[in-house]
Amino acid sequence: MANIKVLVVEDEKIVAKDIQYRVKSLGYDVCGIASTGAEAVESAETYRPDLVLMDIQLKGDLDGVQAADRIRSFLDIPIIYLTAYNDKVTLDRAKQTNPFGYILKPFEDRDLFTGIEMALNKHRIDKSIRESEKWLSTVLQSIGDAVITTDTDGIVTYINPIAQELTGWSQEDAYGKALDDVFRVVDDQSGERFTNTAQQILEGELEKQRAENPVLISKDGSEQMIEYRGTPIKDEMGTIGVVMVVFHDVTERLRAAKALMESFQTSADIVRSIPTGLLIFQREGKDRLVLLEGNPEAERLIKRSVDEWIAREMEDIWPPIADLKLKDAFLEVMRTGEPFEEEAFHLKGELSEGYYNIRAFRMPGSRLGIAVKDVTQQKRAEIELEKVSNFLKFIVDNANDWLTVMDDSMNVLVWNKAAETISGYESEDIVGGTEIWKWLYPDKTAREAVKERFNRILGGGEMDQDHETVIKTKYGGERTVAWNASRHFDENGLVIGVIEVGRDVTERKKAEERIRANLREKEILLKEIHHRVKNNLQIISSLLHLQSKKVSDDVSHLMFMESMNRIRTMSLLHAKLYESDDLAKIDFGEYLSTLTSFLFQSYGVNSEVVAYEIDVGDIHLSIDTGIPCGLIANELISNALKYAFPEGRKGKISLFLKETADSEYELRISDDGVGLPEGIDIGAKDTLGMQLIGSLTDHLDGTVEIDRSGGTAFVIRFKDLKYKDRT
Repeated sequence: MANIKVLVVEDEKIVAKDIQYRVKSLGYDVCGIASTGAEAVESAETYRPDLVLMDIQLKGDLDGVQAADRIRSFLDIPIIYLTAYNDKVTLDRAKQTNPFGYILKPFEDRDLFTGIEMALNKHRIDKSIRESEKWLSTVLQSIGDAVITTDTDGIVTYINPIAQELTGWSQEDAYGKALDDVFRVVDDQSGERFTNTAQQILEGELEKQRAENPVLISKDGSEQMIEYRGTPIKDEMGTIGVVMVVFHDVTERLRAAKALMESFQTSADIVRSIPTGLLIFQREGKDRLVLLEGNPEAERLIKRSVDEWIAREMEDIWPPIADLKLKDAFLEVMRTGEPFEEEAFHLKGELSEGYYNIRAFRMPGSRLGIAVKDVTQQKRAEIELEKVSNFLKFIVDNANDWLTVMDDSMNVLVWNKAAETISGYESEDIVGGTEIWKWLYPDKTAREAVKERFNRILGGGEMDQDHETVIKTKYGGERTVAWNASRHFDENGLVIGVIEVGRDVTERKKAEERIRANLREKEILLKEIHHRVKNNLQIISSLLHLQSKKVSDDVSHLMFMESMNRIRTMSLLHAKLYESDDLAKIDFGEYLSTLTSFLFQSYGVNSEVVAYEIDVGDIHLSIDTGIPCGLIANELISNALKYAFPEGRKGKISLFLKETADSEYELRISDDGVGLPEGIDIGAKDTLGMQLIGSLTDHLDGTVEIDRSGGTAFVIRFKDLKYKDRT
């Protein structure tokens, strides 16, 4: 987590600061904050962050999706979208930029941490696999021999350029074919076709079944004499996953050797024309083999001049042969006439070291021919290939997430340690088959849904990232797994399978459900509290109403009515909150409309004589702000109804509320009546209504202005109060 740089792109300053604080508290570095798409692209190029948290909805010419697309064009970094929008159109646009996750607003610290860690981990794994696969492909295409690989069923998975040239099969045409259809080999003498090559390699029987002089029949029918060998490739656990056939064209070499054998000639010119190192020994006595002749390639390999070693014994010429005790095998060739061959012998002499193929064969005249080929480069390539394979397996097995690689028939090719831990099924029980899907999804409907998603992804359809399914483990339990899929391509860009990365989110889902249950309980409790507060306010209002019946003078009766209206103002706000889905905010436009209508009825004002207009818009205020604002509105509307329109004067009361700069609100309540007398002091103690207006404005940390230019207008400016802990 150390030194992970995060670029935050968010056009809401408060939200951006909050994200910066949360990201830093989780242990990451925030290298910059951008508020527009253009600024995000510029900051990404400047800071080169490890990850971008990108808001989709941004002000300006570029939104978050467009900015992400430009950043990904020059930087290989994960991008996570932060958005309050989850509509399909927005998400479809976002998916085109291959994001590494979505975090819906509002979010918690754990959402950020989980999203960032999953994105960084997936990006590291994707990058490592891409680099390893690129390196591996380069190695296979660079070696000098032809290479074909198959799965354990003998189905071709890869064919390098040299093999394509020799067989006449392209990678696209050969992929998915049986090995024997692409690698068609017959015996040069009998014409017999050799089959089941992959199975013979797996069983270690290839040496016994292989033709002595194999001929490769290419796709167009042309023939080439070859040498070949097969190797089963095992992983670090000893499991065979790949069968590899390595071969090369020896047409010219074998034709020359065959002509030499058939003509019984020992011409030095013919020997020298063979591209493989060739040493010919003469048998003398029971067990002496002395050098008769050799070609230039042999001189190059043994680092000695043949002319200087004529008539010297084998042990003198190439001491490593004696060290490896091959002489007995060579003498056996002379006795039986059966050729002897050893592949990739590691020979280390005083002048040379490397890997060699050695083939010994009996020649006429009690002679022994030894063909030697330097396969050091090829062997080292095979060793490096094995290292890469083991390295990739190490990465996969040590990943925290479940990783499964499937071919186009849903057969499992890779099943890592995390998959074993979560599902309970061991890799050896799974790889190579499809039964696992019946075990994980015993319900047929669920299993068919999984298969339908697989086929859609394989066919180039939607990936459905973070797709959740419930699996049945080996031990009968259930786990919820969130899946992210990608297509598996061969080196020619053809889709050959699907890679699924799954994360066990069972505990997270349980925690979320507990949180939802707690929230539901709190919502019920809050609604009950609002309900009881409203009832208590109604009781107080009823007591005042009953008491007002005991007074006879108009002034006292008016005082009681005004007090009941103030209580009604607070009760109305709690009623709106009780009816609302959001128990922390109230739709103030709807509230003012209901309050104004009530006051007009309370004072018996005909709306055709005195009209009112309300322009609030979609503004929601907290209860701590709503109650003071409602009481201020109650006082000002009541005063206008009582004093602004005497003796049946017509007019209008206007109520406006708008949000200004820096999250400040402006409430304007005006009338076009007779106007407020000069000298009115809002804080005057002898005027309860005005004193309330001043006190309530102070409670809001706001200001109040009076405009007498046309009737009377009160302008109150304030900010929405944040909840204060009252403990």
